[in-house]
Amino acid sequence: MYTIKLISILTLLSTCAIAGQASPKAVCVPFTKSAITIDGHINEPAWKIAGAVRSFAQYKGEGKIANQTTVKLLYDNKALYLAFQCAERDMAALKANIIGRDNSVWDDDCVEIFLDPSASRTSFIQFALNTLGTQYDGLGNDSYGFNPKWQGKSSVGPKGWTAEIRIPFNEMGAKTPARGTAWMGNFCREEQPSKELSSWCRTDGSFGAPGSFGEIVFGSFADKLENDIRDLLVKAASLETTAHSLNVDSEHIFPNVRRSVEKECSRLSVGKPVTEADYLAAQSSLAEVSSSLRIAAESIRRAEMGNPEYIVWETTPWRHFAMKEDSSAVRQDTKTISAITLSGQTESRAVMVSNLCAETIEVRVLTSGFPARSVEVLFPMFVRATDGTAYPDALAPSNPASIIVIPPGETRQIWLNIKSSIPGVIHGQITINPLTASKVDKQIAVDVEVVGAPQIIAAPLSFTWDYLGDAEARGLETAYMQTMTDHGINVHLISGLRYMPRPTADDAGNFTEPVDWSRFELEVKLMWRPGRLLYINTDVWEKAAERPIYNGKFGSPGWNTAFKKIMTEMVGELTRLGLSYADYMVCPVDESIDERYITIARLIKEADPKIKIVEDTIGESLEQVKAADQYTDYWIPHFKSYFADSVKLSIDYMKSTGKPVGFYFYSEGSNEKARDSYHDYILDFWYAYSRGLNGVFGYWTATQHYGDPWNRHQTTADYDPSLFYYGTDGVVSGRRWEAWRQGLEDFHLLKTCEASGVDSAVISAAVNRVLDNPHDPNVAAKARETLLRSLMTAHH
Repeated sequence: MYTIKLISILTLLSTCAIAGQASPKAVCVPFTKSAITIDGHINEPAWKIAGAVRSFAQYKGEGKIANQTTVKLLYDNKALYLAFQCAERDMAALKANIIGRDNSVWDDDCVEIFLDPSASRTSFIQFALNTLGTQYDGLGNDSYGFNPKWQGKSSVGPKGWTAEIRIPFNEMGAKTPARGTAWMGNFCREEQPSKELSSWCRTDGSFGAPGSFGEIVFGSFADKLENDIRDLLVKAASLETTAHSLNVDSEHIFPNVRRSVEKECSRLSVGKPVTEADYLAAQSSLAEVSSSLRIAAESIRRAEMGNPEYIVWETTPWRHFAMKEDSSAVRQDTKTISAITLSGQTESRAVMVSNLCAETIEVRVLTSGFPARSVEVLFPMFVRATDGTAYPDALAPSNPASIIVIPPGETRQIWLNIKSSIPGVIHGQITINPLTASKVDKQIAVDVEVVGAPQIIAAPLSFTWDYLGDAEARGLETAYMQTMTDHGINVHLISGLRYMPRPTADDAGNFTEPVDWSRFELEVKLMWRPGRLLYINTDVWEKAAERPIYNGKFGSPGWNTAFKKIMTEMVGELTRLGLSYADYMVCPVDESIDERYITIARLIKEADPKIKIVEDTIGESLEQVKAADQYTDYWIPHFKSYFADSVKLSIDYMKSTGKPVGFYFYSEGSNEKARDSYHDYILDFWYAYSRGLNGVFGYWTATQHYGDPWNRHQTTADYDPSLFYYGTDGVVSGRRWEAWRQGLEDFHLLKTCEASGVDSAVISAAVNRVLDNPHDPNVAAKARETLLRSLMTAHH
């Protein structure tokens, strides 16, 4: 450890400015000039000076584990080095099966690394390695072909195994960290013999929980503190100079700051090594100082702006915000919002209201001038993810008085959805009306240009595994179906496990009783309307593995006869209810393309060759895909399949068939509310367009709640897949739900431009700009405007 000189009382203000929120854990990464060979054996002398993490625990709690893990860390000018030493009591039970880059190494014994170079606590880069040396890497949910060049080797011994890893900084889009730079991250392990999931930092959910990450300090804790000191000295001097020039009374702030720092200085003796405990304690104890400094800075900013009680400012709607959102860069109120959208699509905008005064304010949000039903006002609400972090994901409709309560120093958001089917310009106004006589109203003019399309094309097919059991229990079936329609969902699931009849048959396959289609009929009537499709999942294999269906063995002649009769009767029921073959598709086996799929798909086609069959996986080999091709009409591989080299031939084959090819993706775990609604939802559809996809786009699952979606911290379920929320008498939208809708609309806009004669070079340039900037929603907004302007030119 390095030592730190306490230069002066004021200099230690730095620790509070950057560490207002203490990291639960921290580790130092020493610099090395020695060469390290990545061979799975950590025998180089440099590893003796490495920083180390030795305290893995159960990832969902504080419980001890039987098989401990040590992680060692070093860095040089080009790369970060990590060594995992994994103790194992039962080496004979070690799992090592997964090969092929970006395949599911977590099914084996493996280690995982999560790094957030920006230290934002909102994103991460993931690396994983199993005992065979199989690599997995992902940028968040592995979007857009993230395949960096990094090295990883494993070695297996009698009492454990070791993983040695080198990750170049430039492969992560990062520069070599200067001494004292801090990243965020976590280190995790899947141990299969004892089924232990352990990690350095407790996540209370899936491993990919950036809100739970610890601090990774390059160099030493002393380096970090000294860097903070230098940064804050500049800031403090600037603040004092500005305060004096504006005659702002901030003198009462600085004595308090000095007293707090003086108290901290007494704990840190000159010459004493700065340990992890010292570092984290200093961060925690100086949080109050940081708050005082922010108050002083806010007073100065208010003086610069003429001492307003509150400010209103526009931001992108696709980013999470904090209750105490940093609005320090805002110097004036937003006066006008200008937007452009395609006829029939929704334009989402967000306005922030920041309370700058020392008392709680209540404001009413009023709209005027808009055409009837063209504007919807929603209020983001904070809901808890499994790790306890609160995110503003729920978007509640206006309360009866459209009132927002904003405590001192906090910010709230107003979400606007603007939509019209009539080309032209919408003029309206948003008024922020404080319910206090001393406060003044503020108005924002809203101008939205609605562009008509010269070529009207059908909306893309969008699908969610919409299990309505929860909705039916709450009497919200109609509300669930309406919100899905409003958000572009036009393909609806009828689950065979829930709604397909299961009659008894004799050995010849003849039913011993009339087939009861009443439950199936109710679901069809609820879900289907002209223009929608049904996605009927037969789901017969799961029950076949547990007990006989139709009183016969799966695949036997009698069973086959009974199953084909069910398919024939199903077609008759659908025809009677007014559906044609174009109104539904059947999935033989969910997420499988093995012999079960081939058997059931063949029986479906034998029963009625006009039934359309959908396949929703990529399979394990090209041979499986080719075998399924003779029966399959729609391909829906998982989104990650488009980035895995191991299945590229299968993807290429699917495209070569000329059949519709789409994608689906699913909940990654229990902290879904933390996901980036732009990067992880909207951007997928731009990527789909760039790959020439035009099939069915699916998400698992917008409607299914595992426990309470409003407070995941109180439930133990692993998944949090729902995109919207249930209320007392209806449904409440979500930020990610709106993002799914926006992504669909963007795809539709791109296809509309293509069909309407917009220059293909203009479309390609717009798509490339968006995909080259996967974390900047403003780039997509500008690309969207460019496309709409080009569409107007094509129209005229």
